[in-house]
Amino acid sequence: MWRSTDDGVIWHPLSDSLSSLACGAIASDPQTSDVIYLGTGESNYSGDSYYGNGLFKTTDGGATWTRLFDTFIGSYYSQIVVDPTNPNIVYVASDKNVYKSTDAGAGWSNTRCGGSVNCLIMDPVNTQVLFATIGGAGANSIVKSTNGGASWSTLTAGLPTTTMG
Repeated sequence: MWRSTDDGVIWHPLSDSLSSLACGAIASDPQTSDVIYLGTGESNYSGDSYYGNGLFKTTDGGATWTRLFDTFIGSYYSQIVVDPTNPNIVYVASDKNVYKSTDAGAGWSNTRCGGSVNCLIMDPVNTQVLFATIGGAGANSIVKSTNGGASWSTLTAGLPTTTMG
């Protein structure tokens, strides 16, 4: 991860000291820009993609990092979403599922949305509404939660009835 403070003229590396340089997801706290989450591992589905070594967080703009979530070392993170109305609520999408933290990353729970998650989007008006795309062998689908990830339903209206890719 790199950061510029002069509109992109000069860039400074922030994550070179981490245990993995393969980055698949990044998000910052919308209320405090020095708080950044970095998910390692690449979800590009190509032969040259690399697995990660956990989810990291900085509270000082990248000067120091803490590994928050390393349950799936050897996996990847594809998306990180920080609730704009409550930055203590953070969601991470990975090749294992969607995980939710309600304490800014100190603890995590599995939302059990369905599998390998490629994309995770939060409704900007109602942050309880989430959409996720699930990938994998024969399990491609789009799911929706209206209660902050407590439950998920598969969307079918207007979508292909055969396997989606």
